[in-house]
Amino acid sequence: MLRALSILVFLLSTAAVSGQSAWITMQNQNFRAYSTASERETRDVLNQFERVRGFFIQLTGAAPEKSVPISVVVFGTEKEYEPYRLNAFATAYYAHRSDLDLIVVGKLGEESSRTATHEYTHLELRHAGYSLPPWLEEGVAELFSTLHSVGNETVFGDTLIGRLQALNRDPWVPMETILAADQSSPYYNEAKQAGSLYNQSWAFVHMLATTDKYRSKFWGLLPALSSGTPSVQALETTYGMPFAELESELKTYIRGPYFRKLIVKIRLDATEKLNSQPADMFEVHEALAELLLGLQGRQADARTRFEELAREDPKRPEPWASLGYLAWRNGKPGEAAEDFGKAFDLGSRNPRLLLDYAQLARGDKPEASAAALTALLGQDPGNVDARLTLANLQLSQGQFNEALATAGTITSVKSDDQRDYLVYLRAFAYLRLGDLAKAHALAEELKKMSSSPDVRSRADAILHFSSHQ
Repeated sequence: MLRALSILVFLLSTAAVSGQSAWITMQNQNFRAYSTASERETRDVLNQFERVRGFFIQLTGAAPEKSVPISVVVFGTEKEYEPYRLNAFATAYYAHRSDLDLIVVGKLGEESSRTATHEYTHLELRHAGYSLPPWLEEGVAELFSTLHSVGNETVFGDTLIGRLQALNRDPWVPMETILAADQSSPYYNEAKQAGSLYNQSWAFVHMLATTDKYRSKFWGLLPALSSGTPSVQALETTYGMPFAELESELKTYIRGPYFRKLIVKIRLDATEKLNSQPADMFEVHEALAELLLGLQGRQADARTRFEELAREDPKRPEPWASLGYLAWRNGKPGEAAEDFGKAFDLGSRNPRLLLDYAQLARGDKPEASAAALTALLGQDPGNVDARLTLANLQLSQGQFNEALATAGTITSVKSDDQRDYLVYLRAFAYLRLGDLAKAHALAEELKKMSSSPDVRSRADAILHFSSHQ
């Protein structure tokens, strides 16, 4: 009798610790879900994200990324979601934590599905390499948020009644003001003014992306604006008309009889045949700890969770990686490097961690830095950041031929900064090897191409030295 009572007490205490949450997991090549909702509800969430992913690729022409499953956390009840709620109003949100992308769905239903779709759109834009002004990013996210299936077809462009009512009620803000707003603008951050940006941006994007007159050219705006072209200039160039005329047509569009819906056929990666299975609770606890990092006043709780996970399974590298990012965020790069080193030694080969560890360790532990970079280049030989970091490390160690060999395989760069540093690195290496002619020629090339005063100053130093030897 006593033994049976002890077993009952143990089972009750275990249920209390677990919060009586039955976590399941469901995964395909694009998403990995951890969920306390039902299998059907979880599959519905993944279907919606697959729809957005396919829609984004089809309409923007963006190439699919290498498949790295995005983590999705689905809470089946409000009570389970409450400790991880971003704020009093968020029913879903996107969290970029450490080396993870997380989509959190805190309440199942039409409104939370729309919010989750909006947030997932931000992730897709980020992964595609776009850096867009707030009006366009938020407008596209709101447009995508209306995606839903009708039979075998996908519909988007539903009228957001609340936004349309606000547009007809609130004072009009000149569109040039909306288009000029950045992340520090009150039109993006302050509740009293942000509504105008979201409402007018949604209507503007809706008009440009769905009407026959404008939609064929709309998706070409994303690369132009991502490259830094001012919004008004990009719009006038794309549509061949004064911006004032576009704004006038937008006002007419808002007062019009309806907002047009569009229907598209999208090929989805099937989720209907996915089966759920009990989740690995270590992975669940890790994901929940990552969520705590982004919540106000919860970083100490997150640290405690990660430390508990490290003790629970000392052979797993993930808690040490997360502790490293937490330390780095708190201004402790030395501690971060130590934690990254532990994760690396335990077998972590996450690309971002390898690069971050290499950059932090190169001063005190150049050999460890080189090992991390070598591991990263073994996975991704075309990683320009890793190759330049390794070449820089070799320069600092006096390994000039090795630095030239490491940098010599770079055939293209993604930014002016990478281009400038590549040419500078080669010029400096040739200078130290005594090949003054090559050093001088590269320094002259660098001075002509770079707009950075610091880079041009370095080029001048090489030119001076190579001319007086």
